[in-house]
Amino acid sequence: MKKLLTLGLALAISTSMTFAATSYGTALKNAIKQDIETSKQEAKSYNASVKESIKKDLEAKAKANEEAQAKAIKAKKEAKLSEINKKIAELNKQKAAIQSSKDMTYTEKTIKTKALDKQLEYYNKQKAAL
Repeated sequence: MKKLLTLGLALAISTSMTFAATSYGTALKNAIKQDIETSKQEAKSYNASVKESIKKDLEAKAKANEEAQAKAIKAKKEAKLSEINKKIAELNKQKAAIQSSKDMTYTEKTIKTKALDKQLEYYNKQKAAL
């Protein structure tokens, strides 16, 4: 009888150990699967956030570049405009000097005034084109 009880006890222990090993293996396998799925989801969300941040950075750089180009164009335009305004002011001074001059004849004044008027017209057209 002792042998039968010992054999039964050994059978019960081996069965419970086998069951425990199997359930541990299944639990381990499920835990690993869950970890892999979690890692995949985290990697996908990380990739999405990185792509979004890169996209935002590129958009910001493009916008800054456009603004810088617009400022450069505006500065060039203002420089040209100020140059044209200086020339117009100079021509107007010459025109006033010619008209107030008493050393010239009326014909000379008219010829020089018309020449200055043509130059003024040219610079005013350039100014309007800007």
